[in-house]
Amino acid sequence: MLLGLPVLTLAIVLGALWANLAWRSYWNNDPKELAGAATWLIYLGYLHLAGRRDRWGSSAPWLLVLGFGAILFTYLAANLVIPGQHSYSGV
Repeated sequence: MLLGLPVLTLAIVLGALWANLAWRSYWNNDPKELAGAATWLIYLGYLHLAGRRDRWGSSAPWLLVLGFGAILFTYLAANLVIPGQHSYSGV
């Protein structure tokens, strides 16, 4: 997590910079962009809760499960099923 979140953050920032060069917009509200941002927020929430010693800290591992589900949704549903700029759904 301590390595993965900075790499994901860097990928999102570099992707936004590339999108600005290619399409003159950093953000297009595409389903895959939104799913990627939601995944990033879930893992950021995990890092926030993991260091807590109260009852909320014990629920932090469930955010890892939710984050993995968000990754699967991003790669499968947002890429193959939901139409958008980053999808291959054929719709």
